[in-house]
Parts: sequence; C-alpha cells; structure tokens
Amino acid sequence: MIRERLRKSRPLIMVFLFGAAIILSMTTASRESSIGLTLEWESIGSDVEINYVRTEGGQNERKVHTHISKSSPAHYALMPGDVDGIPKWMEIEWQYGIIDGKTYEEAHRFAKYAKAHIDLKALIPMEYIEEVARDRNRKQLKLTGTFNDDKLSVRAEVYQWRD
Repeated sequence: MIRERLRKSRPLIMVFLFGAAIILSMTTASRESSIGLTLEWESIGSDVEINYVRTEGGQNERKVHTHISKSSPAHYALMPGDVDGIPKWMEIEWQYGIIDGKTYEEAHRFAKYAKAHIDLKALIPMEYIEEVARDRNRKQLKLTGTFNDDKLSVRAEVYQWRD
C-alpha cells in the first residue's frame, strides 16, 4: 500500500525537488552579487546612544540602543548575502549628553536628541562598490560614523578584512 502511494506521488515529489533546486540556485545567485558591509560608530564628543537606524522605505528600521563613548566604539558587520545591495539613504536618531548614573533614567535625565539623514548614494563612490564586488571574499565596504554631540559625519572606504 505504501509502495503504491509512493509510486503514484513520484511525479509530485520530482516537481517539488526540482522547484526547491531552482529556488536554491536563485537565492545563491542573488547572494553572490551582494557585497559585505562594515559599520563602525565612534564618538569624539559626549557619550552617545543610538536609538534607531532606518534605511530607505522604512521597512528596515532597527531599534538598536547602542551605547558609544570615546573609549568604546561599536562595530557591525554584514557579510555578503546579508544585505541586498546598498540602501540609497540612512536615517539615524541618537541621544547625546549622557552622564554617568546609577540608573538609566538618571544617566539620560539631561540627554538631548539628534537626528541625521545620510545620502548614501552621494557618499559612496561607484568605484568602491565595484572594487568590493570584484574581490568580495577579501574586501568589504566600510562606513564609519563619527558623532560629535549633535553632529554626525560619515565616511566610506574599501576595507580589506581578509588576506
């Protein structure tokens, strides 16, 4: 009885396996065209806490609550396949003027909010993306954001993370 059912469902199983193979090959091909991205955040002013990072369309908002000080930068790395291309823009909201306190409320009592909109298309030269795409196994695009209280400057560079 089981053999008879398997024999009758064999064409269905073959269609399923063939479809899975196509989907797997499509996702592998799309991952090969993506590049790695490293984000580094540092502060040269007072301590900063990033509240959120949002990219184009708003669907990629991440509430990160990352604390950054002069002695403690933050790093994020996205490997090839983690992101589908480079977003056109990025919006960041942060708090600055955070003081040492025993509680969260005490530390953030006098903190002020700031927000920045970064045009990544204008910031990242196409040559950088092409260079990283040619050698994606050893290179990544690196964005470094430097906070100085209510100001944020971002620079892009090609970063060789593997020899």
